[in-house]
Amino acid sequence: MIKKILTELNQFRKDPIMDLSKSNFKAGKIKLFFILFGINLLVGFFILSFITGAIRIIFHINFSPIDITLAQLLIANIVFIPVFEEIAFRLPLKLSKWNISLSLYVITFFVCSYFYKIDPININNFLHQRLLISFVVFLLAFAFLNNKYVFEAVYSFITQNYKLFFYTLLLLFTLRHIDNYQLNLITFLFLPILLLPQFISGFFIAYTRLKINFISAIIFHFLINLISFLPQLTFLLYGN
Repeated sequence: MIKKILTELNQFRKDPIMDLSKSNFKAGKIKLFFILFGINLLVGFFILSFITGAIRIIFHINFSPIDITLAQLLIANIVFIPVFEEIAFRLPLKLSKWNISLSLYVITFFVCSYFYKIDPININNFLHQRLLISFVVFLLAFAFLNNKYVFEAVYSFITQNYKLFFYTLLLLFTLRHIDNYQLNLITFLFLPILLLPQFISGFFIAYTRLKINFISAIIFHFLINLISFLPQLTFLLYGN
């Protein structure tokens, strides 16, 4: 079974397609989920994280400082971020006006938040502005896509260029993790390697979303983040 899955993954890598759901057997899907998770954990997490960790140590590449508590960081990264990132980058892999509009809502919020970090202003006021801007984008997108001919045109374009669409979302998901690091020349030189674990995990999560369902993609993302933050979580619970 593992050999068959690896073959399908390789074929999917070359030619991503939207409709991968073939089996209705829950037991089969559960088994598939854990096999995919195990492969990703071995390749995208343990091996690549070891390499990126070595690079960070050797070249003194530091993570970005944070101004929130460890508990807040864990809650954000383990609970909320998997949901929001899956809505932004994996939900629209199956096309519908709701999926695309919700994706644009969250992506717009991410973009606004990024510019907030570059040019800080009052966080409470700007939070409202970010939500308002994102909601306006959602309404406009939904209004356009609610038109039958517009949606058919968008659907036709994306399906005809689905490989480009798939890898664009995967790249955006990967690049979203740039601000994990303090940016300088050395960091930029190693970014393709430093972000490789996110790229690989994003690929596996996207495949899981299309092969199984959207909820499984959120669970997959949740488990990856949970394992990533397990040392910090252990310290938070038992540090005292």
